[in-house]
Amino acid sequence: TISIGSTLGTVSRIQIRATTLVDADNLEVVVPNKSFITQSVQNWSLSSSITRIVVKVGVGYGCDPLEARRILLDVATANPNVLVAPAPSALFLGFGDSALQFELRAFVGAIDQRLSTLDALHAAVHRALGQAGIEIPFPQRDVYVHAAAAPEEAPAESAPVVDAAP
Repeated sequence: TISIGSTLGTVSRIQIRATTLVDADNLEVVVPNKSFITQSVQNWSLSSSITRIVVKVGVGYGCDPLEARRILLDVATANPNVLVAPAPSALFLGFGDSALQFELRAFVGAIDQRLSTLDALHAAVHRALGQAGIEIPFPQRDVYVHAAAAPEEAPAESAPVVDAAP
């Protein structure tokens, strides 16, 4: 299994001018061999099938970062697909516009476990943070409306409206 550009697939045929990959949707993708020279190629089936997955999450500014890190690590260690070694890690990366930014990094033993494990970790992180009362905020903007000056009132005495219709 390789990825070249945005295409991920298993090599099914190599010819003089092009290589055919079968992607996750079981579609054949023909890649010109020139692409293997001009673009970066990732080989997902080298000597080790262990790969890292990353879950990015932001938590509210009122949260204790140590508690958030502990919860992320607990979620990772509870997942049977996450390897014990190399150990998962949870990092507090910085201060975002609306949230404290964290990354949960974990390793899985097989390429075909990546997506299902990523899906399970996202759901478990959401559930665990919610149970701990930790908010996952969304971007918020404050809008200030300044009151406009009141329109001047019409003079008290105005000319009567004359209906011009016959």
